Amino acid sequence: MTDTTDLAALRAAAASGAPDDLYRLATALVADLQMEEAFEAHRRAGEGGHAGALIELGRMWMYGIGTDADIAQAVQAFERSEALGQPIAGYFLALIGLGNTAVPRDAKIGERLLAAVQVGHPPALRAAAIHFGRKPNLQDQAMAVQLLDHAAGRGDAIAAQLLA
Repeated sequence: MTDTTDLAALRAAAASGAPDDLYRLATALVADLQMEEAFEAHRRAGEGGHAGALIELGRMWMYGIGTDADIAQAVQAFERSEALGQPIAGYFLALIGLGNTAVPRDAKIGERLLAAVQVGHPPALRAAAIHFGRKPNLQDQAMAVQLLDHAAGRGDAIAAQLLA
């Protein structure tokens, strides 16, 4: 739980409407499991152009956290974040494109996954590892182990379990 005085200070700072302050408040609210208020703070920070808030807003819409699930809104948030230079947003767009028949697949799925791997996003590293791990070539198998190791080193418990 976040200390109430910490949240009060964050709320006071966020009252200015500055996207960075709203994002800090939203992050603390998520840690305190106040998801509806966190959603609103991420939404306001995203409206102000905060790329990280747009990723979190997209995730909240994608999974229905603090709001109703809305894939179309999630896609819009991820696209805005990706346009601001965030490759992790592209990872989520690729994930939606692969797993949702209501969202058209686009040719950028591979590029988006590669960009997320290149910045070391653990779920993208794990996805690439699984891809290479399915191939019989020993070099591909070695690449899979390296990617899992990298993901585990970045705190991905699933990758660590796959290595074990």
